[in-house]
Amino acid sequence: MKGTGSEKPTRWVIRGRQLTPGDPAAAAQVTRSFFSHGRWRIAQELAQHWQWRTDHGQFKTRATLAISVAWEQRGYLPLPPALITTDTALQLEKVLGVPASFWTNHERIYRDTLARRRETDELTQQLGWLKTMPVKELVRVGWIEAAAEPVAQLRIVLRFFGVAGVEEWRALWESPDAIFRKSPAFSSNRPATAAWLRQGEVKAQKSDCAPFDETRFTEALAQLRAFTTKDPEEFVPALHELCAGAGVAVVVVPPLAGVRAYGATRWLHSTKALIQLSLRGKTDDHLWFTFFHEAGHVLKHGKRAVFVEDGDPKAAARDPREAEADTFACDLLIPPAEYERFRALGDYSVAAVRQFAGRIRIAPGIVAGRLQHDRKVPFSRANQLKRRFGNNLSAGA
Repeated sequence: MKGTGSEKPTRWVIRGRQLTPGDPAAAAQVTRSFFSHGRWRIAQELAQHWQWRTDHGQFKTRATLAISVAWEQRGYLPLPPALITTDTALQLEKVLGVPASFWTNHERIYRDTLARRRETDELTQQLGWLKTMPVKELVRVGWIEAAAEPVAQLRIVLRFFGVAGVEEWRALWESPDAIFRKSPAFSSNRPATAAWLRQGEVKAQKSDCAPFDETRFTEALAQLRAFTTKDPEEFVPALHELCAGAGVAVVVVPPLAGVRAYGATRWLHSTKALIQLSLRGKTDDHLWFTFFHEAGHVLKHGKRAVFVEDGDPKAAARDPREAEADTFACDLLIPPAEYERFRALGDYSVAAVRQFAGRIRIAPGIVAGRLQHDRKVPFSRANQLKRRFGNNLSAGA
């Protein structure tokens, strides 16, 4: 064999065959045509092209493969990554006596290793995105596990969001077409709010719900109104059971730091809606108004829209759907005629609020919150009528 360095040889003899300077060009053409079929197939086709045979008439595929690899090592010929196909494995079994399954299994392991290395390299380039995510907070609340190595942590965060990569996450949460982008509550702290919304989906997926039924859901809301006076031990199971029976999953997900949302509504699919509550505010008036507000969205505003509520009083002015959901919640909790009669009396004392709430069978804290919202009493008054809840919906002082 003659010729050294990167220059192509003028004469190259292997196993009695003299190769010419034009042979690498021919080999390159064959390689391009059969690149996706692997090295063994290329060697087979090249041996046929050269009509290079043994004394018994068989093509010298193995010798041709040796030439191709030697050329690749010297930069004369680009070959595909070495691939042990089933045919190659069977040939090796014949020659070496090692079962073909040994070669194919090792090829599979090798390919898997290469794929994982490529994925690790790609994820390494995306570690800057990980720094924007509230990883420590997600670990603190137990939504994800901590990892010592950054790429491993990135994999965990992507798995939590149910996406394969950062670009897929951005398409879902940040692209101009992302349905969540329209909400000011989402825009205030996008990574934290996205994580909060995702945790709601995770919890809702575990909720076994009947197919959505508008009539049953409307009936469930009427029943749940009476539970506003009950303790969490009574109303929480009723909230889940009655809504699930009508095709609506209700989940409570405490807010992460930076999340402004009180609640959110979206459809997981055509027969299952999700109402997500954050307990931001942690009082019964906020809890129940938010729930019935979100229920209004479920009943009135279709299955494609997504709503993330942050308690902004200007939201109703920006979006008539928010105004409609506000009215729905207000009227269901406190019938308009009853509220007007109460207001006409002009007595907003604690005793009067208690009496009115008892007469219409609703929690007095809800009446107090309505009066504060309507500026009938200062926000500093009547707060003793409100019940406070912990993040696990346990009643508090």
